[in-house]
Amino acid sequence: MNEFVTKNIIAVQQALLSVQKRAQRAQGGQALVEYVLILAIVALVVVVAMKALQPAISHTLNQTACTLNAAGTSTPAAGATPCP
Repeated sequence: MNEFVTKNIIAVQQALLSVQKRAQRAQGGQALVEYVLILAIVALVVVVAMKALQPAISHTLNQTACTLNAAGTSTPAAGATPCP
């Protein structure tokens, strides 16, 4: 009788361990999905911010390029537009 109880206890412990391992794997997959969703939301926010800031960024880069071009030449080229 004692041996029968011991074998059943071991079997139940192994079954519980198996269920625990499967649950841990499922949680790992769930965490991966959560990270992917967070990454997608961050990427979407960056795209929207870049679209909203595009005119200001473009103006700043154009201004910088114009200033660098003006500093690199001693006389303006014919037909060149002055920096605003």
